[in-house]
Amino acid sequence: MPKTVKVHVTFDETKRVLSHQKGAEVEGLRHVFLQVFSDVLSSDIAPAQVKFQLYDDQFADYVELSNEERLEENCKIRALVTKQTKQVFLVTVAVIFNIFNECPRGFSVYVISFGEATSVLFRLA
Repeated sequence: MPKTVKVHVTFDETKRVLSHQKGAEVEGLRHVFLQVFSDVLSSDIAPAQVKFQLYDDQFADYVELSNEERLEENCKIRALVTKQTKQVFLVTVAVIFNIFNECPRGFSVYVISFGEATSVLFRLA
């Protein structure tokens, strides 16, 4: 049976002690965290949204943990869940209209509007 370390994890106001495989990387703790804290987390949180910070006694503050770091027995960690970035593409239909039906000297002028961006095109007739 693999040896484990106990990790004190705080998420918002919830505090729990998790067991994590000794020598395993921080990245593996994400799945354990999602399972143990499932009652206080939204069901649509992905492991990549979970970040951990380790309490550093020297600075009396939390510092970021990289995925490759290894956890020691009885360490104190804060879990943060970042908001999932939804990529939204705003598609605006180009509005093209002819300012003048017939411009002098055979030119046509068109204004093309893409939301806030506007272009003016000149065309030889």
